[in-house]
Parts: sequence; structure tokens; C-alpha cells
Amino acid sequence: MSAKAKKLVNNWSKPIITEERVQVTLRLDFDTYAKLHALKAVYPARSVNEFMNDLLSTSLNEVIEEFGEPQEGGEAFHENGEYLGVASENNAYLFDRTYNMILRDGKNSDLIKAAKESEAKS
Repeated sequence: MSAKAKKLVNNWSKPIITEERVQVTLRLDFDTYAKLHALKAVYPARSVNEFMNDLLSTSLNEVIEEFGEPQEGGEAFHENGEYLGVASENNAYLFDRTYNMILRDGKNSDLIKAAKESEAKS
């Protein structure tokens, strides 16, 4: 078991700490669903949502670490004076820029709205 996985398991054994949450809807394959509910049986004081949040957070952090250091570069694209994004080969830079824009704008970020609209269409 990796150190990160051990940390999660240890945290699940501790009292629940609530944080600001955002509600989302996910479709999971049945095997993942079953595993989450089996974890709930092992740690009954925790919710399936908490497991999902912790596991997603840990996995996302590992992916982001693999991007390496953000290097500025690429070409900014605008349309009618509105910023559309940056074309860059550097995923760390694109991620960092987008993540900070979403944090700055909060839940009402245009990027979040666009993602919700895209999800609703699919």
C-alpha cells in the first residue's frame, strides 16, 4: 500500500471534518460502486461521498505532480475581446492557469458554467 493510500485509510479512521462542498452527479461502473460501498462497511462513520472526494483528490494530485513545473508559453486566443484559452504544449501551465482562474472566480466561473453545459448536452 502506498504512503498516500495509508494516509487515506488512517484519515478515514478519524473524526469527520467538514469542508465546503460542491454537489456533482457522477455515473460509476458497478464495480467501482460496489467497492465504495464495501469501504463504507469498513468505515461506517464515513460517507461514500467522502471516500470519492478523498480518492479523487489523491489521484488528481498524483496526475498534477506528473505534469512537472508550469512553464509559461503558448499562444493566447481571444474572440471578440473575450479570453478563450492558451494553446500550449505544457500541460502544467495550462492546468495551473485554468485552476487559478476557477479558484479566483469561484463556483460561478465561466469555465465551470461551460463544463456544466457541455455535460448536460452529453
